[in-house]
Amino acid sequence: MAMVWALCAGISHAQTTILNVDLNGARGSTGGTVGTTYTGNGPLRSNGTVHDAPALGSGMTGYWNGIVFSNPNSPIPSTSLLDSSGQATGISLSFANWGFQDNAPEVPYGNGNAANMPLLNDYIGAELSAGSLLPTMTISGLTSNSPYELYVFGSNGGAGAGGTWSVNGSATQVSTGIGSSYPFSHFTRGADYVYFNVNSDALGRLVLTGNSTDDPFVILNGFQLSPVPEPGSLSLLCAAGAVVLAARRRRG
Repeated sequence: MAMVWALCAGISHAQTTILNVDLNGARGSTGGTVGTTYTGNGPLRSNGTVHDAPALGSGMTGYWNGIVFSNPNSPIPSTSLLDSSGQATGISLSFANWGFQDNAPEVPYGNGNAANMPLLNDYIGAELSAGSLLPTMTISGLTSNSPYELYVFGSNGGAGAGGTWSVNGSATQVSTGIGSSYPFSHFTRGADYVYFNVNSDALGRLVLTGNSTDDPFVILNGFQLSPVPEPGSLSLLCAAGAVVLAARRRRG
């Protein structure tokens, strides 16, 4: 019975736990002023709902990890990420084949004013050409072979400066780079961000791969990640456990 309750507790935790990451690129490819870490609401909220308008809807996004880069492939730190409630997760990040970082967006995110939308104002990026190695971000330390929801923010406000994305070989999703109007008021799926429901691999990893859209640039601002609740069979097991416990209490 104790094992049943442990599994049920895991379901509740999975429904509310979010990992929020803002990639704080610096102005220029190396060094310079680092972008501001986002503190507002992303589309995914702690109660499991999704709202594209940061100021609307119920539930809060919670704590954001601001990842600073010494160069586009070396974040500081890449480990010790905290979840939305500020608890350690054991999840780490690694990056490969990115070429630059910046915190100067094009319109409509404020013409470089990071106070308007810090999440989308700074980013790491890659300029691709024939034969280029595609940029990747690997999220490690997850439960192996388990379903996750991943919201990938990829935009600098410029037409085509978004990305074509896949996760662990999934079907691609496209962010166009043209989203919300200035001043920023809402996220736009397919423009500012893309969404994946995908399983981690046997080593507990999600590997995000970016490609260019209608210009040679691919842009990555950050992401939100949450485990997907287990299938209904486990929920039925929890319900059965509740019935057994109630019967025991009546006998007692």
